[in-house]
Amino acid sequence: MEICDFQAMVAPGLLEILPELHYQLVDLAEESPSRCPFCDAERAELFWSSAQWLRRLNDHGIEQPVRMAAIHEQIYRYGALAWIELDSPLACSRSLTLLLALSEMNSAAISWTWPACRARLSAQLQAMEDVLINDESLRDVGLDLEELIQTIEWFAVVFSGQLSHGYAQFSQELAEAKRCLLVWQKLKSDS
Repeated sequence: MEICDFQAMVAPGLLEILPELHYQLVDLAEESPSRCPFCDAERAELFWSSAQWLRRLNDHGIEQPVRMAAIHEQIYRYGALAWIELDSPLACSRSLTLLLALSEMNSAAISWTWPACRARLSAQLQAMEDVLINDESLRDVGLDLEELIQTIEWFAVVFSGQLSHGYAQFSQELAEAKRCLLVWQKLKSDS
């Protein structure tokens, strides 16, 4: 996918495949009993891959049929819920990313995504703090720092309305965390 013409070669195929995959991941899974052919972990991973493909379509400005808006929303929503069920740092990170994407495209979801995102971002900040305090090797911390800084920035943009209405303390904590991470990143690169 990296070496070919995405718009001409990959995007048309994705626009055909994603609605069918969406059907299998959402509609068949909601039936009782579920007819979804994937286990929970496979389903979560497929939601993640689908979300990445959808974001890539958006990043390339690919024109999409109107029905794709509902597919975007459901991939983000059900993907976040699938990752929330899994308990790991990766699951926390991916569920946060999907919740932020959902919140960005559907402001009506913010009432329930805000506390879920806040909890996951707090968990990620705590995990990074634990790594910085306890991990003597500090491998891959630079990449994790950059991703976490970008997540903080995205969070602040998506939830700017919530941060300005009674959540000033959390907004200040995010700003302090970002400053600390930037200082740590600078110190790490200078050493």
